[in-house]
Amino acid sequence: LPGCDEKKPLALNAATGDLLNALTAPFSDSASWEQLGSPAVGGGRLYFSGGASANSTPAPNLLYALDIAGLDSAQADQSPQYVWASTPTLGATSGLGVLSSPALAGDVLYAGTSGGKLVAVSTDGAAAEVDLSSAAYSSPAVSNGMVYIGTVGGKLRAYKAAKTVALS
Repeated sequence: LPGCDEKKPLALNAATGDLLNALTAPFSDSASWEQLGSPAVGGGRLYFSGGASANSTPAPNLLYALDIAGLDSAQADQSPQYVWASTPTLGATSGLGVLSSPALAGDVLYAGTSGGKLVAVSTDGAAAEVDLSSAAYSSPAVSNGMVYIGTVGGKLRAYKAAKTVALS
């Protein structure tokens, strides 16, 4: 994953800590990457929120999916394969550098945005969103068919999670 200090994506062997990967799309040598939340893993994919800067111009923070199903920890020179970046942006990080981490429930990822939205993105990239009325830098929690998220406005919101990207 993109490291906060390295500003480059890293894939490490879990057993040895050795670097596994060369850079692959959408990562490039010219981009300065930041990934400030925790990843979610499921279905052979790794999902994370982050963004890159090129020529001192920050890019929007998005949700990204990497295919990790084929990685073999016993082999070197492997790269997780890029699958997609989400269409909805998560917006800017908070003043403290915080960005909502994705929560995965079934085939749907949930994340908050600086623009006051809760976005739901299916594992194939389709998206939906609901208005929260204030920024949400906290990470959503999913339990018993509900998605919970706290907002900067001091509210804890709950929505019915669905097996598709719909929220209610």
